[in-house]
Amino acid sequence: RMGKIMKQEKEELTGLYTADTAKMMIEECLEKEQENVGMIVLDLDGFEQVNTMFDREKGDEFLLDTSYILQQSFSEDDIIYRSKEDEFVIFLKHCQENTNLNIRLYELCTTLEREITDGLNTCIVTASIGVATSKCCKSSVDDLYACARQAMQEVKTTGKDDVKFYYQKGDCDELSGSKSE
Repeated sequence: RMGKIMKQEKEELTGLYTADTAKMMIEECLEKEQENVGMIVLDLDGFEQVNTMFDREKGDEFLLDTSYILQQSFSEDDIIYRSKEDEFVIFLKHCQENTNLNIRLYELCTTLEREITDGLNTCIVTASIGVATSKCCKSSVDDLYACARQAMQEVKTTGKDDVKFYYQKGDCDELSGSKSE
């Protein structure tokens, strides 16, 4: 990109974009296209235990693996970054809200479910995933993030290791989708 000097475009640990870089890139995309875009907020459930039970190095390794899985799971067009220690955001430039996306996200949940053990201690890490699309949410970085995060929080409060889409019907906010439905 011409004329924009980035202090640091990618995170050292994961190789993913830094949040600032990613948000600028997403804003650039949204200036051109606001239809059929989406955002996924993915939180690793139980990740704190990896750092506590084992060590930082094991935790870093886990985050690196997660980053790799995410990069393999989405298109090169999509923008992936880490918003908090164990929270990742994926911006989908071409988001068709369909069964295919749903299936892909459930498969991702399965892939991200991992057990870490040293023979004595074991912890299981899963993923809670929230999705917001431009159909149900204003197409701005902040709105898409807030809606996707709200859906993800809903997954966390109803048992984790699942996927929810954010929906808005009239004045009522509604969340839908679930492995158990």
